[in-house]
Amino acid sequence: MASVLRQSELEIDQTDYDNWNGGTYTYSLLLKIAPRLFAEFGDSISAFEEQLLERLKLMTRAYSNEYLGSVIVTPSLDVSHSSGRGPIPLPEPSFWRPGYFKLFVTHISAQKTVASEIARALQDYGISGFVAHEDIEPTKEWEDEIILALNTMDALLALLAPGFDGSKWTSQEVGVAIGRGALVVPLKMGGLDPYGFIGRFQAIAAGDKEPPQIAIEVARVLAAHQQTRLKMAHAVVTAFEESDSFAQAKVRASHLALVTVLPTALRDRVRLAAQSNVQIKDAWGVPQRVESILERFA
Repeated sequence: MASVLRQSELEIDQTDYDNWNGGTYTYSLLLKIAPRLFAEFGDSISAFEEQLLERLKLMTRAYSNEYLGSVIVTPSLDVSHSSGRGPIPLPEPSFWRPGYFKLFVTHISAQKTVASEIARALQDYGISGFVAHEDIEPTKEWEDEIILALNTMDALLALLAPGFDGSKWTSQEVGVAIGRGALVVPLKMGGLDPYGFIGRFQAIAAGDKEPPQIAIEVARVLAAHQQTRLKMAHAVVTAFEESDSFAQAKVRASHLALVTVLPTALRDRVRLAAQSNVQIKDAWGVPQRVESILERFA
């Protein structure tokens, strides 16, 4: 255990919040290790994660309102792990919008237009969608950018259209998400059902829905799922704060109703935005709508 901790790149994310006892916080610890070391575990990786979690809980027991809920060990995509050097911090990707939920949209080329339209519709919900053919600068190595996006995403949206399962790129992108322990949201388009490891996740049926209708369903899933709901709450609040018109303020205020957790700090940010952003403050009915939503979390 000590050896793995020494050789790993550590990330810790808050994955849950509860109002009980003045507010309790649950965290997940992600350990990225060299692929060679990860392969040595074989089928015992889950047992190792459980044993390590129990040991680490002893170290955090003094924090009565903060808990370590899970430990996930995953192979690192950082090539420096293979060279024997220490991990190099990832650069801050320019394609993610600051403060927004980071959603990787994987798709085949035939679906690139609808993928882009869905990503644009998601912005009002505080979701920054990475669509490879649009978001990679022509001067950069596209494979490096995709790897960077996969290594920094919060969740992955898979557009399951006929031909998706025949693409080596989409399958690898889904595999990285599952390996990282990230949430995968399958969007069923056409006759392709979730398959393989994707079958573990509840799919959204696209049917004849337009991108804005799909966007709200994706946002609703992310806001409700235990693994992503707190990050989505932060993202929705950020988007609300950035409202730059009366119309946008009305739309984004309504999106606050989607969130399922809203800690005190986020409620304070919402109230401050409603007082200081004139596009929100002077939008007819918006301050009252915001207060009615906040009362649910009081």
